[in-house]
Amino acid sequence: MSNLELEVGGVYQAEDKGQGIFIGYVNTTIFESTNKSASKSDFVFTHKPIENGMLFYEIFKFETIEKSMKDMIEKNNHLQYKVLIEHPYIEKVSQVKLPSGLIEGLRSKGLKVVKNNILEFTGHIEKNDYVYMDSWDLAEQIVHDSEFLNIYSTDSAPVVPFDVRKFLLFS
Repeated sequence: MSNLELEVGGVYQAEDKGQGIFIGYVNTTIFESTNKSASKSDFVFTHKPIENGMLFYEIFKFETIEKSMKDMIEKNNHLQYKVLIEHPYIEKVSQVKLPSGLIEGLRSKGLKVVKNNILEFTGHIEKNDYVYMDSWDLAEQIVHDSEFLNIYSTDSAPVVPFDVRKFLLFS
């Protein structure tokens, strides 16, 4: 199935029966850590731009499309979203109506998670009892969430790239 055949809100199935909901075409920047040490970070990242990526919401094999749609809208996480350059889908199996603002909401969620992690790391808010975060852990979390920190629809204006070093200066 060609990338050009994808329709926003289309539910697509891969050969392994995995399914995903196509959210839209996006641009973003993925951060890669330049750390040489596994014990501390200098918070310097290289930037890898992605243009015309495809944003999918992964449907877990044990969930229905309806349950996935509900979770997509109500859950405050971004773990099932994937930005892909190439997709594994071979056929369209359904169509759903997506709420507006999903991509902007995804970016907001990613920014909130990272900013809260920075505030915990710097001691400005109480740390979770079950999480110890040093600079290396924080840097890895930023790398992990980076595709969502700078995400925007290809048909909208670019966003100001997230700069962790500026945020650390103000925390």
